[in-house]
Amino acid sequence: MMVSPITTQSAQTHALPNEAPVVAKSRAGVAKIGKGKLFINGQFVDAEGGKTRPNVDPSTESVTTTVADASAEDVKKAIHAAREAFDSGPWGSMNPFDRGLILQRVATLMLERAEDFATRETVDVGKPITPTKSFDVPQGAASFAYYGSLAGQLDGATRPGNGASMVYTRREPLGVVGAISPFNFPLNLSINKIAPALAAGNTIVHKPAAETPLSALLLAEVLQDAGLPKGVYNLVTGSGSVAGAEVIANPGVDKIAFTGSTQVGKQTQEIASKTLKHVTLELGGKNALLIFADAVNGPSADLDALVETVFQAGYFNCGQFCMGCSRVIVERSVHDQLVEALSQRIKGAKVGDPFDASTEVGPLAHKAQYDKVLEYVGIAQSEGAKIAVGGNPLRVKETGGKGFFHELTLFTGVRPTMRVAQEEIFGPALSVLTFDTEAEALRIANGLPYGLSAGVATHDLNRAHRVAAGLQAGIVWVNTWGQFTATTSFGGYKQSGYGREIGPEGIEEYLQSKTVYVQMNGLGIRAAYHNRIQKPSGAAMPKTLQDTILPDTFFSNRLSLPGNDTLNADDKFAILDVSFRFEWCFDSQHMDELAAILTDDVILDHFWGYREGKPAVMELLRANVPATRGIRHQSTNAVIVPDGDGSVSVISYLFAVLVANGNGLPAIAGHALVTDVIRKDGDRWKIARRTFEQMRTPEGYLPAETEELWQATAADRGPVLEKSTL
Repeated sequence: MMVSPITTQSAQTHALPNEAPVVAKSRAGVAKIGKGKLFINGQFVDAEGGKTRPNVDPSTESVTTTVADASAEDVKKAIHAAREAFDSGPWGSMNPFDRGLILQRVATLMLERAEDFATRETVDVGKPITPTKSFDVPQGAASFAYYGSLAGQLDGATRPGNGASMVYTRREPLGVVGAISPFNFPLNLSINKIAPALAAGNTIVHKPAAETPLSALLLAEVLQDAGLPKGVYNLVTGSGSVAGAEVIANPGVDKIAFTGSTQVGKQTQEIASKTLKHVTLELGGKNALLIFADAVNGPSADLDALVETVFQAGYFNCGQFCMGCSRVIVERSVHDQLVEALSQRIKGAKVGDPFDASTEVGPLAHKAQYDKVLEYVGIAQSEGAKIAVGGNPLRVKETGGKGFFHELTLFTGVRPTMRVAQEEIFGPALSVLTFDTEAEALRIANGLPYGLSAGVATHDLNRAHRVAAGLQAGIVWVNTWGQFTATTSFGGYKQSGYGREIGPEGIEEYLQSKTVYVQMNGLGIRAAYHNRIQKPSGAAMPKTLQDTILPDTFFSNRLSLPGNDTLNADDKFAILDVSFRFEWCFDSQHMDELAAILTDDVILDHFWGYREGKPAVMELLRANVPATRGIRHQSTNAVIVPDGDGSVSVISYLFAVLVANGNGLPAIAGHALVTDVIRKDGDRWKIARRTFEQMRTPEGYLPAETEELWQATAADRGPVLEKSTL
């Protein structure tokens, strides 16, 4: 379902002008908002020392409630809880479909409590209740539902190996996510981080903006009611300088997802880099809407619809919209016509009590933002911009003359070099610039270090695609503005940040990829030692064979057949050199003990193999292992026996040096008989089957069973094959 805050706001406000205000009903819900506490490890708790901070309604300047003011120690507790939940809790190991069901349950509970969420969002931000109900809450619920459905689809991939190995990838969670959300869209910009992070299997420490924490407090209740295990979601309310700084700097956090100003985003990146955290940043913008003449007075033009789009793009949420439009770049020939129509729309807009359903624009979210708008109005005038509409503080009768209200303001005569055309104001102030050519329009639009969003208004389809491609922005709207769905991502170019939120791209920001190589032909040796080699009672052990257990190690062997060796059909068998490559790893703490065992020469001389009835004596194995970690190469010989069906059996004696991990003792394990059935494939030999016969007796270098097998080969090769392929 496509949800647009702009089209929703426009349609519903124009449908409600004659309806009775719902102020009394909506404001009644404000009184029910209790004191806010921290949510740590599944419990609502007070901040250290009971410290709180007031929560102020921007439309009345009155205190709505008090909220816990977290200390650095409080944040550390939350991070510890999230770490424990990730490392030891059930969330990461839970069936992903079950994780998804919990997230979908969150979506259902959000809609059931939509009135509560909308009331909190409106009293916190000052956003009108109509778009809060119709956009913010449904969009947040849709995100949880979407990521709930996506949780079970986080599959990996199989990749080509080297012929003897299987290779696949896994997508795994990052760990503990620090989610830091801003004041302007506290519910949705929090969910944009929380929902995909949870779907991926991460745990979270959430730090909402100090000014607007109320929807996060309700979300914590909903997450708990939906069945989220304790410690998976933790909420710390408080200042950015204390609580936010600890989240960013703490080494127990693996990932930071931050939305806020470019300046603070740069600081976040710098601090997070000291512990090499994963970081996504959704930062500021100075977004441009390019309006070509045909969109204003062309044969397909709809000027009223265009003006409505510009109005909502510039003034939705009182201009506190990171992807809102703050620069209208219009073709010079239609500048006056557009400005006149837009000015009339601005003058007719209702700015007032956000709990009145007919209100289109509410107050700014807090006093600092209100003061910033006043400052930029003065800057614009000092630089020569003209104020076509607005420019003054506003007193609203319904709120008793209180609140951080400002007139909707339209600047004209703005040049690209002016500060109001270059710097993010984040308020109800829209600048109009002009262009003569398409190239000039793109140059003005792209001429800033930001690139969050942009728009194009034209009925020329070729131009629309061409300009959309040329705009340096993470999202571009053509003949509309502000449309979003849970399935499509957004994010910035240049200094508007990096990484993507929502959509399938959004969940990738909370995953990491692991590649697994499985040596298919090399796993047999581990299977051969599945039964432990036991020391018989009273048996003497040679110094090169210590007590052994099943080794927890990995190694592979690789068979290579020299290209100049041939097998004749009448050969009963042959002897070939076969190169084995041994790989293993061992603990550094056992280096000295291991070195003492492995540096002794082990020479095993035995009769092995016949060719055309003539015995051949060979050195079966020589091991001179230096005290180094990692890889050892050895060579031995093998008996080659044609099977008569085009395949060949390669029988070799294998002496494996393995290291036991986990029991505190190094170990050497010994003997196995290996049979490879190989077949010719073109010019290459390929292994069709590999089997191992374990030699369990450790009394001698070569167990009696081995000698018996090889004695049998003198008369008949069949028993060797029979015995070795059991």
